[in-house]
Amino acid sequence: MEETEFHLLNYWRIILKHRWTIAAFFTVIVVIVTVGSFLAEPVYRGTTQILIERESPKILSLPDVMALNTSDRDYYQTQYEMLKSRSLAERIVKRLDLIHHPNFTPGKKKKSAEASEDTSLTPTWLTNAFLARVVIEPVKNSRLVNVSFESKDPKLAAKAANTLAEEYILQNLELHSQLSQEASKWLWSEILEQRSKLEESEAALQKYKVDHGIIAIEEKETITPQKLAELNSEALAAQNQRAELETKVRQVESLISEGKSLESIPEVLNNPFIQDLKNKQASLIQEHAELSSKYGPKHPQMIRLQSELGTVQDQINNEVDKIVNSIRIQYQVARAKEADLKSAFEDQKEEALDLSRKSVQYNILKREADTNRQMYEQMMKRLRETSISEEIDSTNIRIVDYAEEPRTPVRPKKRTNVLLAALIGLSLGIGLAFFFEYLDTSIKTPEEIE
Repeated sequence: MEETEFHLLNYWRIILKHRWTIAAFFTVIVVIVTVGSFLAEPVYRGTTQILIERESPKILSLPDVMALNTSDRDYYQTQYEMLKSRSLAERIVKRLDLIHHPNFTPGKKKKSAEASEDTSLTPTWLTNAFLARVVIEPVKNSRLVNVSFESKDPKLAAKAANTLAEEYILQNLELHSQLSQEASKWLWSEILEQRSKLEESEAALQKYKVDHGIIAIEEKETITPQKLAELNSEALAAQNQRAELETKVRQVESLISEGKSLESIPEVLNNPFIQDLKNKQASLIQEHAELSSKYGPKHPQMIRLQSELGTVQDQINNEVDKIVNSIRIQYQVARAKEADLKSAFEDQKEEALDLSRKSVQYNILKREADTNRQMYEQMMKRLRETSISEEIDSTNIRIVDYAEEPRTPVRPKKRTNVLLAALIGLSLGIGLAFFFEYLDTSIKTPEEIE
């Protein structure tokens, strides 16, 4: 503890020993900074606050033509750099006629400005001087940006900041307009090419229809399968009917060849007229049996009954022949109908195959024409949208607060400068005192000898 106090006393003795050096150095620094701060011309800052939205107005409804991607992380950094671009600075320099402003053309630069009066080009030094005074400060966690301009003229500081924001918005609008114009030019060239493709595809489709006699292939593609199915169903029904009649004809022919009675076939058994004749025949046979016990075969009654029995039998035979002939005729008709339906089915089948072959190429040509027409109409829609967007001034940038003429300068900050000068002067004076003490190796007191 005593050793620590001894060291502190040594430091204090050194400070006291060189107090005039410290005081002189401190005074010089403070005086120089104070005089400089009070003599320095004040600089003012005008600040305009703008809002840069993330989404830009769409030039087209489709994002594949001249689309502007504002979702990238570097989008806002790009906007900040654009705010400090040389092209934007040149626009503002010309608009505010800064080449004749006293804050920008002092001394030698004034001669350069006078020498460039007759030229439309902005001197490089003037653009650099303007950009050196521009301050871009994004507001943290927001889409707001403070655009500031520093000048010794407070009116110019506010006016330049406001003009910078306005020209930035105008430049953005011009960029969108330029994008729209480029999109229109590109779309128009694509439309001409697409229209040529559409005309060629429609001409090829029409030629194919004429060459192959196709009028309404879509309707035929629907109707032909229906007809084919109907003919197939009718042919199967005719085949079944023919097979059934063929069985009956074979049965009849078999009975005839074997000499058997045809009265056993179902058509004969179920015939009402033949049944009536059979009943009549049975009655005559019964009456003949009753009279045969009384009369001889030559009796008029017996002769009459015998004649009536022959007549009935002839009627039965004639009716059976009609039924047999009807079965044969039905069989022939069924065969002819089956053949006709099979032929019609084959013709329809061949027509369907031919239609299918034609449909392949027809559908290819039609699909190509439809695709080209759809593309053409879509491009025409894009062109109309682009034309409308050229007429609408729309941007994703807005001015939130215009800069007002600043009343207090941003520098020099006199009080801050004086305080810093005092702190620095005192620190450097003490440091210089210890440096002098380090260089002094002489012995001046008995304590130093001990």
